[in-house]
Amino acid sequence: MVFQLLFNLMNGKVQLYIDGMFRIAPSPFYHCLIIMIFDVKTAVYMAVFYVLMSGKHETLYWHALHWIFVGSKWKLDPVSVTYDFER
Repeated sequence: MVFQLLFNLMNGKVQLYIDGMFRIAPSPFYHCLIIMIFDVKTAVYMAVFYVLMSGKHETLYWHALHWIFVGSKWKLDPVSVTYDFER
């Protein structure tokens, strides 16, 4: 039921926030990519996806974003995307 609620947030026009956390990634992964969606009703960002990444290559990010769109059944239509990546 909780998963259904989170997936329902992913329909239509949404605001995405993407952050990468290095310290919380378990070995052998490089970092954890966290995808959050702004919930207008509660005015908070809700984490919807945690993606364990094996590296920092552009192709890996494209794959992660692809599967996020697949998870939303191609209904995700971001109005804005904010990210916080360090070099």
